[in-house]
Amino acid sequence: MLHFIREHFLLPPRAIKEENDHYLLERGARICAWLPTIEHRTCIRGAREIGQRAAVLYGLFQIYLRAPTQVIRTWFEKNRLMGYLSPNELELIEKHEDELCDQERCDLSWNVEAIYALLWAGSVFDTLDVQKYVPDTLVNVTPDIQENESADKLRRSIKTRPYAQIYKMLDLYYRASWYVVDANLVNEDTKDFNYSVIMTRRQALEWVYDPTSSWDHIDLST
Repeated sequence: MLHFIREHFLLPPRAIKEENDHYLLERGARICAWLPTIEHRTCIRGAREIGQRAAVLYGLFQIYLRAPTQVIRTWFEKNRLMGYLSPNELELIEKHEDELCDQERCDLSWNVEAIYALLWAGSVFDTLDVQKYVPDTLVNVTPDIQENESADKLRRSIKTRPYAQIYKMLDLYYRASWYVVDANLVNEDTKDFNYSVIMTRRQALEWVYDPTSSWDHIDLST
């Protein structure tokens, strides 16, 4: 179900842009003054969809941690998650874990950052600091698949944040992604602004923000 927007913005988009630019500058990043504001939406994804996507990504992350793909597929089927896998994820789950290439394993490893962003959007975590990695407390809200624990432990904890908060956080990651992409082009050391962390979390936030988007084809351009 979609989450229809009822509340007003706390600040105008231009003010949010300026606030996020100031935040990034204070932490040593560069900004792009002409980067536009993000267009408004009338609805974003609801708690159920966010919870299902987080559960799918969590199951796939276990494959990176060496769980057999058949075990994860069985867990998906038991928890009625197969219908929420993207086309690329469905192809991956059909492979034996030994058939996965290094790039596929690398991609799976970053799922944990997308899960963190989704759980922030779902009000499970209070912060999504652009310069920090996933907190150790993630394990407290995720199911133990090895013990066949239900995905409901994760899904039932989700409550979609107010639109204004998601908009502001997406705007921050949108501007941070410009910095890490531009810095990468010129071999600049971005220190604790990690390219993969920022781009993966932005993908998750963009997906929440745009209900028409496909997980396999999120536009991360700036």
